[in-house]
Amino acid sequence: MIKILSFLGMGLILLSACQSLPQPLAMAVINSWQEALNKGDIERALSYVAEDASVTISPAGPEGDAVFHGHAEIRGWYDTLVGAKGITTLSNCRITGARVTCLDSYTDDGLKAMGIAALKGEWAGAIRGGKIQSYTFTTSQESLAELTAAMAAATQR
Repeated sequence: MIKILSFLGMGLILLSACQSLPQPLAMAVINSWQEALNKGDIERALSYVAEDASVTISPAGPEGDAVFHGHAEIRGWYDTLVGAKGITTLSNCRITGARVTCLDSYTDDGLKAMGIAALKGEWAGAIRGGKIQSYTFTTSQESLAELTAAMAAATQR
């Protein structure tokens, strides 16, 4: 009986140790993905994204684009970001199991031309098997208000 309890105790200790391993892996995947995308290397960025992944932008962009499924659609979205010289900066990331939540600051040439330093919001993703399974960028209310005001001012010119 004591041997069984000892074995179960060791199993629980090993299981908790295994669950803590994904945290450094998750951050390595996210940091490598972010670096590749910021350098315009779409193929390398996609290598960190699962083939059947989904990307959600909330709220949807001006063209109505909001959800991208699979590498082909995500590649199209990344083409847009790279074409605009987009830069994503993730910070203050928190990891809970396979879920990662970070503060996100995104800027590109179009935003800068409108006088907006960056759109800020939350990046929330799921990492499994060393790949990004999904993520959502949700723009903060403050950034949305700034963007709306800048777009209104641009149409009045």
